Amino acid sequence: STAILRFIASNYAPALYPGGAKEKALIDWSMDLMSGTIYDIMAIKLFYPVFGFAPAPADQKAENDATLDLLAKYEKAFLSGGKKFVAGDKISIAEYKAVPLLFACMQ
Repeated sequence: STAILRFIASNYAPALYPGGAKEKALIDWSMDLMSGTIYDIMAIKLFYPVFGFAPAPADQKAENDATLDLLAKYEKAFLSGGKKFVAGDKISIAEYKAVPLLFACMQ
């Protein structure tokens, strides 16, 4: 959960949840998107059917295209300007939230 990530980082690894309110808001926004909109599209419509948890979508190509479009928007919002990670050049809890979902979709 994002609440647990925030708690652990705030108390034990502050470098993973860096900056002031603006930087933390960007990290929070990224994690909220991963937990909500992106998860709904990627998990429920893409990898749940592959893993046998749900039926295949009626139009797989449309779901794939919607996912690619959403990921392009995520990249533009959080990784533009040559940034490697959501918080800049260093990994943050946003990546700890995103990577497992992205990894599962690659399987």
